[in-house]
Amino acid sequence: MWRGAYPATFVYSRRVASGAIGVSRDNERVKMRPPRPKRRHPQPPHAHVRRGQVPRRPPRQARRRRRTKVRRPARGLHITTARGSVSVSWRLVVFVTVVMLIVPSVLIPLTDYVQQREQVRALQAEVAEVKESIAGYEREKARWNNEAYVVSQARDRLGWVLPGETPYIVIDPH
Repeated sequence: MWRGAYPATFVYSRRVASGAIGVSRDNERVKMRPPRPKRRHPQPPHAHVRRGQVPRRPPRQARRRRRTKVRRPARGLHITTARGSVSVSWRLVVFVTVVMLIVPSVLIPLTDYVQQREQVRALQAEVAEVKESIAGYEREKARWNNEAYVVSQARDRLGWVLPGETPYIVIDPH
């Protein structure tokens, strides 16, 4: 009977000496050993060789053959000019096409936005001017509510005088 890392239900069978197949207590054929766990880290080269020995052939990882690049004909767009020929990949052609479609769709709304911002600034400046002129008119109105200011304006603009005053007009001789 196997003990340790294997399940206790397995019974050793002399019938199959290789150990690959055994018989359980229920007389069913079962595999004797579980599959070997895979290693987490690959072994370094020559890990399978004992010290002092030279490996016969390198392990599979080191046996890679160097493949030479086979030069395939260029794919894409070929342009021939008097100076020579130029080939452009299809990826570049598609990229340039997409960019040419996206740029106008972004620039048109962007220019509209910039123009509208300029209009908003101009209108805000005009509103500020109107508010300033309204404030000036309010001050003028407040002055005209003062009786002394009205009298002084009647004397200066209209040449009026109060009863009992003598008006004098100075004429410039030049």
